[in-house]
Amino acid sequence: MVVILATSLVGSTRVREMSNFEGIIEKVCRDREIPGAILAAGDNSGNFHYAKAFGSRSLKDPSTTDPMPIDGVMWMASCTKLLTTIAAMQCVEKGQLDLDSDVCDVLPELKGLQILTGFEEDSEKPILIDNHKTITLSERHLLTHTSGLSYDVFNPLLKRYRAATNNTPTSPAGSDAMVKERCLAPLLFSPGDSWEYSVGIDWAGQMVERVNNNMSLEDYIHKNICEPLNMRNFSFHPARHPEMMSRLVEMSQRDGGMTNYGTTANPEGKAVHQPKVLWNTDMKDCHGGAGGFGTPCEYLKCLQSICSNNGRLLKPSTVDEMFKPQLSEASRKGLIKRLSIPEVNQCLGAFPPDTKVDWGIGGIMNLEDVHSRSKGSMAWGGFPNLHWWIDPKAGLCDYPYTRALQTFKMSVTTLPAQPTMNISAPGHTALSRLDPLRKVFDKFFASIPQIVRGHVVAGIGELIGTTAFLFFAFSAAEVALVSGNDNQGDKIDFTAKSIQTEQLLYISFGTGISLVVTAWTFFRISGALFDPAVPMFLIGGITFTRCVLLSIAQCAGAIAASALVAALYNGGLHTGTTLKPGMSVAQGCICEMICTCQLVFTVLMLAAEKHEATFLAPLGIGLSVFIGEMSSVFWTGGSMNPARSLGPAVINRDFTSYHWIYWVGPISGAILAVLIYKLIKALEYETAQLDPSELLPEPVEDTEKGHTGPCECMCFKANKDQAMISGGGLSPNSMQVPSVGYERKTSSLVPVKSTLNGSSVKSANSGESEMGKEKVPSVVVAPARDDFMQEMIAD
Repeated sequence: MVVILATSLVGSTRVREMSNFEGIIEKVCRDREIPGAILAAGDNSGNFHYAKAFGSRSLKDPSTTDPMPIDGVMWMASCTKLLTTIAAMQCVEKGQLDLDSDVCDVLPELKGLQILTGFEEDSEKPILIDNHKTITLSERHLLTHTSGLSYDVFNPLLKRYRAATNNTPTSPAGSDAMVKERCLAPLLFSPGDSWEYSVGIDWAGQMVERVNNNMSLEDYIHKNICEPLNMRNFSFHPARHPEMMSRLVEMSQRDGGMTNYGTTANPEGKAVHQPKVLWNTDMKDCHGGAGGFGTPCEYLKCLQSICSNNGRLLKPSTVDEMFKPQLSEASRKGLIKRLSIPEVNQCLGAFPPDTKVDWGIGGIMNLEDVHSRSKGSMAWGGFPNLHWWIDPKAGLCDYPYTRALQTFKMSVTTLPAQPTMNISAPGHTALSRLDPLRKVFDKFFASIPQIVRGHVVAGIGELIGTTAFLFFAFSAAEVALVSGNDNQGDKIDFTAKSIQTEQLLYISFGTGISLVVTAWTFFRISGALFDPAVPMFLIGGITFTRCVLLSIAQCAGAIAASALVAALYNGGLHTGTTLKPGMSVAQGCICEMICTCQLVFTVLMLAAEKHEATFLAPLGIGLSVFIGEMSSVFWTGGSMNPARSLGPAVINRDFTSYHWIYWVGPISGAILAVLIYKLIKALEYETAQLDPSELLPEPVEDTEKGHTGPCECMCFKANKDQAMISGGGLSPNSMQVPSVGYERKTSSLVPVKSTLNGSSVKSANSGESEMGKEKVPSVVVAPARDDFMQEMIAD
């Protein structure tokens, strides 16, 4: 279901495929093959972000419309395990848990557990033998399902044991179910000797609580995971949070019941409401293996942090360890045996037969490329048809949530009646696989941590991009200057010759268009900052480490470009920045500050502030450079970037006495731009509305699809050439779809954050949102980090 999100194709092909992809989801929701879904995906750099809700939040009353909200709260079930695993590994990093100690030192309840091997013949008396192995974190027994523990609900032997010993724990449908009661049962094998999906991570959550002075697991996760990632909708007890309960997504299942494996017994059945309470919303205990409630879009933040290995949750070395195979040969055989059961395989990743798999710290791993996931990807999910995966090699992660029990046969890789779209991306053709240079690079980069690899990619991109940008900009300036000299190629006497207007225009245009081309080229590699690394750091767009790295890369690129121009063109380099005679140092500094301020503010509004113009950001930034050069090149040389002045000064060995203004001016301008940006953000400019009468759209007939009158696909006509449709209560991070000409159909991509000031915004599937007493089509899209989302607007 997510392979289309993992492709790197560009242009109209992806638009059509994205339209087909979303159309399939919408159709199966309408046909009640699934009740609803929330899809969320992103990459490790933050340049790509997708989120959309489909279908209904509840099927309790089929006669009413209850659209799925993008911020719907769901029972996360086993997706909770990743959060608890991260919490446990944080405790290991802090020295609170010892990898080499017996877990019974913290969990005395597990001491002396025996191994259940069966039952005496013609009797319900269990056969128990002593366990002589230690359950430790060193061998990751609890975190990799190799401790010998199991879920009794999934294991017939344990079910029989519970019944025979009259030891049936409280159902999780009731609020009194406690971890120490539900998860305590005999082992099924000696620790490390096999693999069985288990309650081990529930016990790991208990360890986290006990080594933190009995702080609840919920409080620990809030403090150490949710707060660093700004996740505001997570709880083991959502009933204590009315705002979460108002968005709780109800359960459904396919008509016809389930098999013993929890899969559908009637593949052709329709989705129906599931009235049975599967997990209580006011549980007294924190069940770290299955008890969390939260929103898919916020869960994605956790996946992205692990995918990018940004150090916000765990040390890079810890995350690297999580993505290493952890199983012994015996345990791996146990896992493969379980996957040989088709119904189990469907729930555990839907891998093709004979796929090499293992278990990392957090989820199942494919040890070879499969579907559109690279070798070394990690995945897992939850009972209500939840699935997540992280592909660190491709830098992608995804969390499709279909809000239904496993009775819905909808895996993470295929849709009903729709083959997997496994499209080869650049670097995956037969020729590229034979490329020896690619193999060398793959081997080299595989040896360094993900976070370091990210910095290396960004640094190389910024170095090459800045070099290309300034090389063509300086070359254009040289052409302009030489063209005004009768002795073309000779050194130009600036004191004797005046620069003509057409030369200034040529220089400004050459610099601007050079930035447009190179910025568009490198936009998805390093962000194509080429200047405002410091302001991007000040607004939290990049880390301090990335800021320093990119600043160094920009200076190095400027020097490299200057050296190339000086070496290639006759007469040396004449593009240094100097003040026009009569221009004071103070005037020059202020001029540089103003021009840099407008450039940086343009970058922040077009590239950092996401909306439908984001994919055109390089064009807008290039035009900003153009007008900045037009205003300042005659007076100061038009630097607007310390690196641009540094390069020629180093190559010409000509540092003027006022060279400092090309550092103070641009840096001051960048800080001023950040202050203005933060001011308008504090004023919540996104919610400022024009007169509603100027913005309300008129429903029109959708003749292209044969619809008559207003329809579910929200065809509309905008009044008075308005380019935007304004929806009440939209998030500051949402963006709205412009009309094309006067009439268009829309792709209803939905904002990641869909509440503002406590008011919920309906799913885009509902076709309407509240705005005073009026109803307007709710056509909003998630914050796009580059041109991905924009190319998906058209269908």
